Amino acid sequence: MPEVKKVDLIKRNELGIVVIQNPVYNTLSTEVFIALKTALEDLKNDPAIKVVIITGKGLFSVGAEVKEIWQIAKDNDLTKGKELLALANNIPNLIENLGKQ
Repeated sequence: MPEVKKVDLIKRNELGIVVIQNPVYNTLSTEVFIALKTALEDLKNDPAIKVVIITGKGLFSVGAEVKEIWQIAKDNDLTKGKELLALANNIPNLIENLGKQ
């Protein structure tokens, strides 16, 4: 079975569209954050892209993947928790510093 992309990146002329695809609610998991980071860095480094839209397939996003956070807490995995927090905190910084509209 092929791996399902959690984030799709579409480029149309000067427009970059980032689509979160983590059904049913497009929750923001570690996998989604990594894919978002990759897509945003790609757009930042593409001089042809002037405008970026971030959306979700079906709906935008309900927010954090609570099941993943709960598992990290149950496992008392401080390292994994810090990694997830760093990824989550990095996304707004990437968006702010895209240099796009």
